[in-house]
Amino acid sequence: MNTTRLPRLSWLWPLLVSVAAGPILTFAQGSLTPPGPAGPLMKSLDQVEPRTPVDAIHTPGNGSEQFIISQPGSYYLTTNILGVSGKDGIEITSDNVTLDLNGFSLLGVGSSGEGIHSSGRSVVVRNGTIKNWTTVGIYDAASSGPTGVFDRLIICSNASDGIDLHHGAVVRDCVIEENSGFGIYSSGLSRITGCTVDSNGGAGIGLELTGSCLVMDNFVFGNSTNTGPSYGEIYMNSPSNHIEGNRVILTSALAYGIYVYPISSNTNNVIVKNDVAGGGTRNYNIGAGNDVGPIGTATNSTSPWANISH
Repeated sequence: MNTTRLPRLSWLWPLLVSVAAGPILTFAQGSLTPPGPAGPLMKSLDQVEPRTPVDAIHTPGNGSEQFIISQPGSYYLTTNILGVSGKDGIEITSDNVTLDLNGFSLLGVGSSGEGIHSSGRSVVVRNGTIKNWTTVGIYDAASSGPTGVFDRLIICSNASDGIDLHHGAVVRDCVIEENSGFGIYSSGLSRITGCTVDSNGGAGIGLELTGSCLVMDNFVFGNSTNTGPSYGEIYMNSPSNHIEGNRVILTSALAYGIYVYPISSNTNNVIVKNDVAGGGTRNYNIGAGNDVGPIGTATNSTSPWANISH
C-alpha cells in the first residue's frame, strides 16, 4: 500500500492572510450623471404604422364624397365604412396611392353613389369588400396609364357594374359577383387574371372600345342573368384581345360563352386553351379575322392551343 502523503501547504497560509489584509482594489465606472436628457425608448406612432387612416380627420370629404384621398401615400381602413345617401364612399384624386381596405368593407346604402372613384394613376386598392353601392363598386376613371391595380377584393351586389376600367388597369385574384351590370368592364389595355366572376346581370367580363386586353385563368360562370340582349360570359366588342386558359360555364339561355361581337373591326383577337361548358353551339361565337385554337374535346384534340367545348 502506497503511504506517500502530499506535502502540507502550511507555508501558503501566511501569504493568503497577507493578501487578504491588503488594500481593496476598485475600478472606475465613469460618472453617474447622465450626459443629457433621456431619449425616447419607444417608437412613434408613425414608425409603428407609417400609413394614414381613412377617416374624417385625415381624409375629409365634401358634399359628394364621404372621404377624399388627395395626396400620394399609403392609406388603410380601421373599420367598415357605411355609405351615405348621395355620396360616393372614397374618392382618390392623387397619383401614387395605395389603399389597403385591411379586411374591412365599404357598404353602400340606398341612393349612395360609387364605392370607390379613382382618377389617379399608379393607384393600388386591395384586401377588402365593396358591396351594395347604387352605381358601380369601383370606377377607375384615369384616362392614361399606368392606372390601377385591384387585388384580392370582393366586389358584389352593386346596382350597376362591379368594376369599370378605363385604361391599362390590372384586376387579379378578385371575386366579382351578383352585380346588376357587367362583372368587369374594360375599355382597353387591361389585364384580368385569376378572378372568379359569377352571377352578374350583364357579361361576366366585357371588353370594348380599344381592346388589347389580356384575360387569363379566370373562372367565369352564370352571368348574363338580365333578360335584355345577350352578351356572353366573356364578351368582346373590340380588337386584339388575348383570351387564354379561362374556365367558363353557361347557365343562361341568353348567353354565349366566349363571344366576339360580329362587326368588321373586331378582329385579331387570340382565343386559346379555354374550357367552355353548358351552352352547346353557344359555347363559342367568334367571327372571321380572329386567331382561334381548334374547338373540340380534350380527347380528340391534338393542338396545344385547343379550346375545349362540352
